[in-house]
Amino acid sequence: MAKKQENLFERKYDQKTTSNLYGKAAGHCTLCNRPVCYDKYSHTNIHTAEIAHIRAFSDLGPRADKKLSKAKRNKIENLILLCGECHSTIDKKISEEIYTVEWLKTEKCKKEKAIMEIMGCLTPKESYCIKCFSSIHENKFNFNDNDLLRECFKNGIHTKETVIDLSTNNCVETPKIIISSLNQAIKEKLEIITNNNFSNDFCVFGLGPQYFLINLGYKLSDKTNYLIYTKHRDKWILDQPIKNINEFSLIKPQITKSNEVALIISSTTIINHERVISTLGKNVDIWEIRAKNLGIDNINCLKELKQFQVLCSKTIDEIGTTYGKDKRINVFPIICNSLSIKFGQSIFHKSQNKLLIFDTIKNRKGQVVEKSMLTL
Repeated sequence: MAKKQENLFERKYDQKTTSNLYGKAAGHCTLCNRPVCYDKYSHTNIHTAEIAHIRAFSDLGPRADKKLSKAKRNKIENLILLCGECHSTIDKKISEEIYTVEWLKTEKCKKEKAIMEIMGCLTPKESYCIKCFSSIHENKFNFNDNDLLRECFKNGIHTKETVIDLSTNNCVETPKIIISSLNQAIKEKLEIITNNNFSNDFCVFGLGPQYFLINLGYKLSDKTNYLIYTKHRDKWILDQPIKNINEFSLIKPQITKSNEVALIISSTTIINHERVISTLGKNVDIWEIRAKNLGIDNINCLKELKQFQVLCSKTIDEIGTTYGKDKRINVFPIICNSLSIKFGQSIFHKSQNKLLIFDTIKNRKGQVVEKSMLTL
């Protein structure tokens, strides 16, 4: 009885060994891959795992090595996690020459390596967080880095601790200075990352004049994945579930190829055509991309942004085909921050028409007028 108790005691494994063995086998039989903590027939959590010895614990057991100490026989290197059926099979006398020590060690090694590779693919990828703010009519914007990182976390996105700041919060809204500062910040802080690793993901928080955000989108590389947040009145929105997607449609003019070409893009409100005519003259063909649901807070999900980007790109291509690639497109946007960035991303640098981006400002008399702010 004393000897039996001694053997039972010696067969016990410490918690660390047991946890490592289960972890490396991912809770499955090393040989047949059956889950050892769940019964697929009764659909219940049943513990059926058995810790088997590759070299037998007993001197008379299968694959025994009498020279191996009892301590080493219980080391994790000599243990393998199995279901009861596989344990019984490998320990049968007739199987001893088939399930050899070398074969079992090889299978154990292969399984652990495969599990590590699979788990590596499931490891959450760290994204970069970008903030890019610029003043609007002397109104500055700034958001705490930790608040932006928490917004990413709420959406299940793991981000690096350092936020990439591309902001150009100048007191006076001077387009040339703002665009120049933004381009320099992108070159110094962003291009190095995107050039060295094309697989990076980015979360973008942008707020500022429309031409500023369009330029930001234009500069963002299409070789990386950007998740763009939409600013509602009191919060940032990425991809909230909604019943009805806000769709965008294209309204075409009667084509007069000798005319100027304008493209109105509306999501928050409608731009009166007279504003375009007063800027470009009466001889203008006005194309328009318009959201079905107009309003400040009517962009709520990534699907809407994607649909918008595709339509913008197709529209610019169609205008180029209709009027020729040398025809300048005058763009009059009245859209939210995320759509501005997406519109910039929809522009292909070399293959499409030149774009002149207009924005509303107040002239010296206090009148609201359209002024060209950016050429792409």
